[in-house]
Amino acid sequence: MASSTFAPESASQTATTPSSAPFESWGRYPVYQANVVPLHWQSDFPAVTNGLHNGSLVVGMGRSYGDSCLLKDGNLLVTTAMNRLISFDPETGLLTAEAGLTLAQILDFAVPRGFFLPVTPGTKYVTLGGAIANDIHGKNHHVAGCFGNHIVEFELVRSDGSRRLCSRTENLDWFAATIGGLGLTGMITWATLRLRPIVSRGIDYEGIQFHGIDEFLALTEASKHIEYTVSWIDCASTGKNFMRGVFMQGDHSQVPAELKPSPEPKLVFPFEAPGFCLNHTTVSAFNTVFFHKQMKPASRRCRTTSRSSIRWTRCCTGTACTARAACCSSSTRSRGSRRVRGRLLFCARWRSPGWRASWPC
Repeated sequence: MASSTFAPESASQTATTPSSAPFESWGRYPVYQANVVPLHWQSDFPAVTNGLHNGSLVVGMGRSYGDSCLLKDGNLLVTTAMNRLISFDPETGLLTAEAGLTLAQILDFAVPRGFFLPVTPGTKYVTLGGAIANDIHGKNHHVAGCFGNHIVEFELVRSDGSRRLCSRTENLDWFAATIGGLGLTGMITWATLRLRPIVSRGIDYEGIQFHGIDEFLALTEASKHIEYTVSWIDCASTGKNFMRGVFMQGDHSQVPAELKPSPEPKLVFPFEAPGFCLNHTTVSAFNTVFFHKQMKPASRRCRTTSRSSIRWTRCCTGTACTARAACCSSSTRSRGSRRVRGRLLFCARWRSPGWRASWPC
């Protein structure tokens, strides 16, 4: 199914002629036939919709949850070719770019210059406009809030061709309605985002095993001051292992390090695992290995990996998100839980559009 599904992976599409193709969202269900219309310039909309029937919907990389980026038998206006960087101020971290620029492209530009996204979702393969429209959140939601908190201004084009500059001081009602508005207020042509400074691509990471909801809640309370927190729960475990999991937390490293571009993944698996691979036996085995992987001998040498985005692995149970960590250099025991200390430097796997794994270790 995925091989025949339209996948806007980049801005390489140059044809302006609409084409009919299946289109899917992050969940890959349902898959709807749609008339796909690439947009290349800010002036393309709304003129490109003249003569089109069955409605139009602006989309980016197609990774929205649910069906918010789908329009059955309608017209999908794909913005991934509108991916130009307009301006950047290294003093303030203010970056202005077209709405079709992806977070991956922003990171490739910003990280070597000492800046990082203020909010990072589960995948960096989403557009700037889509991140605003869905008001995405990251694993630092309790500290940084949603993506919209860091948007300074944007231009909104309505279907009648009118253009509005929206900010907290101008057209505030449109500004508030568009952030998290799922594209229903119009098309965002460009936006200004405030990036956060960094001195290293590293994350000082700690993974803590827990057993039961009480230990989880205690860890959550104790980690309020830590920027990134997320937990993985073994939903296949029963008996004495019921509600076991791994609590992962980390802060940006304050030790200056080289901010070089990220290398390409060393190993990629662009294929779909057959459905029969996901059953109670295989999921239980995977969860057991992952849970006990947090316990590392103190004598084992620490390894680190390198990536330019905090990309969190989706657990095969479909119920939680995790971060794949580097090996640890030491471990201590506290309150019945084993702690893993080390540095996580952005290692992950992702779906694009099927299961694709990146194992750079």
